[in-house]
Amino acid sequence: MTDSNSLARDVAFLRSAVERSDRTPGGIYFVWAVVLVLGGIVSQWSPEWSARYWMLAAPVGVAASIVIGWRSGRRAGARGTVAGVRSTFHWAGVTLITFAVMAVALGHDVRPEALGTLAFLVVSLGYYLKAVHTDRSAYAAAAISLGAAGALLLLPGSWFWIGLVCGAGLAGIGLLEIRRGPTDA
Repeated sequence: MTDSNSLARDVAFLRSAVERSDRTPGGIYFVWAVVLVLGGIVSQWSPEWSARYWMLAAPVGVAASIVIGWRSGRRAGARGTVAGVRSTFHWAGVTLITFAVMAVALGHDVRPEALGTLAFLVVSLGYYLKAVHTDRSAYAAAAISLGAAGALLLLPGSWFWIGLVCGAGLAGIGLLEIRRGPTDA
């Protein structure tokens, strides 16, 4: 009987470890909250700098996210987890696809005001796919990004408020993730 109890505990431990390894560390949501708030400010009051800001801030945000994820995994005792590598490739791909969509849009005379909506749509798809495949908390981030895309369609030029609301939403998700406890990736 003790063998079956021990086996059940071992299986429960493994399941818990797998679920934790697929979660996004809360600090990553804070990185993107800051990126979005600053991006909203730049896009609202210095639109001539907006494209340069996003071309710099997006890769820096991805790099910071990778470092946070790696450090979180190391703290939890994991090194080079499959989940961490998969997440890195996922978000690097989302970033590259976002830049590709921007290039295609600019090549087809899409109004510059529409670029933010397109970017939020690609990012919301990235969050949605992350939620479907690994991390259910990403559903909330997908909803926030999709709401931002819709808000930009209905309220063009409201970058500051959209950045502020999105940043607050992502910070809220980050706080919830931190309260849930450590992750492995």
